[in-house]
Amino acid sequence: MRPSNCQYCGSTKFFQESATVFRCEDCFDRVTLSQPIDTFETVSSKQKLPVSLPNKHQLQKIFWIFVFFSVSFSSFFTVIGNLTKDQVSTTIEELEPNAQMTEFEPAIEILNFGFVPDVIGNIYYIGKFKNIDERALDFTKIEISLVDNEQNVIGSYFGYAESNAMSSGDVSYFNVLMENPPSYHSYTVKFTAMERTYSIPESNFVITGLKLKKSDHGYSLVGKMINDNAKIMNYTKVDCILLNKAGEIIDINYYYLTDENFEPFSSKDIQVDFSVTKVIPKSFECIGNGTPKIDQ
Repeated sequence: MRPSNCQYCGSTKFFQESATVFRCEDCFDRVTLSQPIDTFETVSSKQKLPVSLPNKHQLQKIFWIFVFFSVSFSSFFTVIGNLTKDQVSTTIEELEPNAQMTEFEPAIEILNFGFVPDVIGNIYYIGKFKNIDERALDFTKIEISLVDNEQNVIGSYFGYAESNAMSSGDVSYFNVLMENPPSYHSYTVKFTAMERTYSIPESNFVITGLKLKKSDHGYSLVGKMINDNAKIMNYTKVDCILLNKAGEIIDINYYYLTDENFEPFSSKDIQVDFSVTKVIPKSFECIGNGTPKIDQ
């Protein structure tokens, strides 16, 4: 089972990050499935499909069709290939030197984190961090390495910030799934990101009336989200975390609004479901984000 389309941008292109987590190739949003992807359907070598061979007249027809299309497509792709080559070279010459994005290690402040096990032996490294770098960030990646007593790396895992774009001073959550990790002595955490060279539109939301309820599969956080912007917002999302009595993060999830257009100063019902933690939550936090609709 794979995601059918991205809730954020509508794309159907995904790459698999882990057994249950996929990433959209276009907007980098995370999609989590309830069932792990660990098997693939294959056709048995013993299964034979019926084969129907073409007769003499069919073979002659296929031959001349092949010759015709070979000549036609050869000329077609020669013209298109030349045009594409000229266009690409022109585009490269017009690019600004700083427009080529390179990965770097930004200045990050980890505000909170927790290791959350599930019932099948996985561990989630969930955290909250602040961008204290002077640069805006795109696609912040979090890598965690497990080491043994002799400081040998025995496991490496990664995940991404819930907010794809972060200005200096912005706060976001992150979630790194460690599938069946080995016993370890210590760990290291590394943050990398791309520098965003264009402005990040402001988005202001008010999340109110939140109530935590026990559900059949864990807990649900229900409430309302208000668009406190003067513009219509698209791709509106709310990220939430649960905390225990000690203030440690014990679970994380998100919710997308079902309506594409979130009208200015209007409100929508939200429900964020949590299913990993088995600890009774004491409090919670949420962050809302979205993108202003284009051409308004």
